[in-house]
Amino acid sequence: MHKNDAPMLEAVAFRLKVGSVNTGNHFTCYSVISKQDLLKIFSIFDRLPLNTSKNLNYLMLKKGYELYYNRQSYRQVNSKVVKKIIALKDQMNKKRTEFQHPSEAGHRIIITPYWLLGFVEAEGYFSVSTKEYRLEFGIGQIASELNVLEAIREFILNLPGS
Repeated sequence: MHKNDAPMLEAVAFRLKVGSVNTGNHFTCYSVISKQDLLKIFSIFDRLPLNTSKNLNYLMLKKGYELYYNRQSYRQVNSKVVKKIIALKDQMNKKRTEFQHPSEAGHRIIITPYWLLGFVEAEGYFSVSTKEYRLEFGIGQIASELNVLEAIREFILNLPGS
């Protein structure tokens, strides 16, 4: 995030009592890396699943955690575990090709006013078309997130006064 967002990330770290915030010249980063701290983060996202493909990335991270911490030897990580963790990493974020949530996870998209606000902050945009002199608000998403956009549409249509 931009370095101006450091106070917000510090508030998150303080509230959760896990992780650390590091600020560079132009950025700020909140990181959680300890075994116990990650378990606390996992408990949050297990209770309150993410709506988008970030949930799939979270599930991959959790699998990697289980591989790493449930290995046979604590002294060294064998090449088999390393390969499995790298394979999980290679299925995350921009390298993701599978966007289907596992059916056994019972994943549901839940839109709340606060979630929508955060989503618009992250993915929304305002623009002015100088060619057609058109004012525009939009939300940019990849095609695999159409189900999330549909859930947002339903949420907005069901707002009082809509």
